[in-house]
Amino acid sequence: MYRPISVARFCLLLTVFASIALAQRDLATITGRVTDSSGGVVPSAKIVIEEQGTGQVYELTTNGAGEFTRPALKPSTYNVTVSAPGFKKSEQKDIILNSGERTGVNITLTLGDIGQTVEVQGSAPLLQTESTQVGAAVNQKTLTDAPLGGQR
Repeated sequence: MYRPISVARFCLLLTVFASIALAQRDLATITGRVTDSSGGVVPSAKIVIEEQGTGQVYELTTNGAGEFTRPALKPSTYNVTVSAPGFKKSEQKDIILNSGERTGVNITLTLGDIGQTVEVQGSAPLLQTESTQVGAAVNQKTLTDAPLGGQR
C-alpha cells in the first residue's frame, strides 16, 4: 500500500542528498598567514589572488590574526599578491591548486615603500600541512593480499 511521504521526511532527504552532492565538488582552497619580518601578524593586508589561465581576480583582506582563506577556487595555477601600508608588496607566483586540496600560502612582508615589490617564484610545497586527510588508491591485488587477522 502506498503511504505519502511527510513534508519533514522529504526535506530531510533533500538536505542529505544536497550535502552529498556539494561534497563531491572539485574545488580547492587557498589559505595562509601574512607576517612581517619579525614574525608579527599583519592584519588588514590586501590579498589579490589571480588565476593565470583566465585572469580572474579575487580580492580579500587578512583578519586580525593575519590569516586569510579563499575557498571555491577552480583547480588551476594562481598568483597571490599581498600589500599593506608601510610594507613592500610581495607576490608569490605559480601556486598550483588541485581538486579538493587546501593549500597553504604563508607570506612574509618586509618594511619598505609600497611601490617596491618582492617577487617569490616557486610552487607550493609538496607536503600538505593544511589537511589531515590521507588517501591512496588500492588495487585489487593489494586488497586480496591484505591480512585479515586470521578471519578468511
